[in-house]
Amino acid sequence: MISRRDFVVAGISAGGTALGFHLLGGQPAVVQTLIASDESDSVGGVTIDAGLGKSMNELLQTINGSDALGRTWLDTQSPKPTLASLGMSVGKRFDTQARDLVQAVRQTVMADFEHNRVCELEGWRLSLTECQLAALRVLAIDAHPGNAAILQAREASQGDSDYQIGEVVPVTNWGPRKTLQGKSFNTQADGHSGLWFQARGAPSRVHIMIDGELAKTSVSRHVITSGLFDELQDRILSTPGDYEIALVDPVRHIKQPIGKLVIEKNPSYNLEQRPGADKGFCPVTQWGPKTTRVGVARNEQTDGSMGVWVHIDCYPQDTTLRFGDDALPLTRKEFGFTTSIPLALLESPGEKPLVLMSRSTGAEIAVGHILIE
Repeated sequence: MISRRDFVVAGISAGGTALGFHLLGGQPAVVQTLIASDESDSVGGVTIDAGLGKSMNELLQTINGSDALGRTWLDTQSPKPTLASLGMSVGKRFDTQARDLVQAVRQTVMADFEHNRVCELEGWRLSLTECQLAALRVLAIDAHPGNAAILQAREASQGDSDYQIGEVVPVTNWGPRKTLQGKSFNTQADGHSGLWFQARGAPSRVHIMIDGELAKTSVSRHVITSGLFDELQDRILSTPGDYEIALVDPVRHIKQPIGKLVIEKNPSYNLEQRPGADKGFCPVTQWGPKTTRVGVARNEQTDGSMGVWVHIDCYPQDTTLRFGDDALPLTRKEFGFTTSIPLALLESPGEKPLVLMSRSTGAEIAVGHILIE
């Protein structure tokens, strides 16, 4: 297990993002002063209101790299706490109105370790206070509907530019390395195209990155497995080219290029081979957002509706769009189209289908389902 000292030195969360908890430490000797991040959420426009006063909101703004940690901890809780209930729990553990709030948190963190009030996430051993504050920040962000569009824009712009090139672990062999356009390879039971990598002693936290996207990854003693899943598979297999394969250590922020996955042009590949082509539709390659919360419009538009974008190369001119049983506006774009879902249609939980239909032929294809939690 990674030691607490390593966590402080590395300054990173369970999800591999830089953490602003510079005050945290398992022993007094390593406790440092809280230093605000160079890029705080107050600058980025994200609104944080945990309901515990201005000082607490400002402290939560300084830990703007802890969101992956917070979400991971929340996923371990059953039932999952609400913003109000978690705020109440935090308020019972230290004085959220203290004049020196940083000192109050620091003392509570040290007391947590002294009395073994800890949480263990993906190899990190953290104090309960750390996990609760990170989760409190996440819940406060999610509670403000205007934050969704800001966070989505940030995620889209990050890519893999934060990683430094280096070696994570020696990879002695890997494959498959090429296929024909439209042809899956090493096809697994769930339909994804599997990739394997021979590597001894890889940390369990590493991920395979394919064309700049982190893919599902499984790490065993001698082999790492990953592959093309869902939308990533649709996009890459449909487009000839060379796609970078890399091994990423999110803790050390290192990316190790491994090679290229080559998709060779297939002369026989045409629209007739693509799902929905016989109905006049090209395949949907990417779309989003795919989830939201009851009464919350992710990617909020100026009228308060939820903006949705869909990447699709072709579809009939008379195409209409449905969200469940409700018709939605469809605005053509170079990449496909955009639409907006009125807030009134997001008032009940469940999965609702997003479906394209040609009025002249009655043919239809499913874009996917939007989950309302």
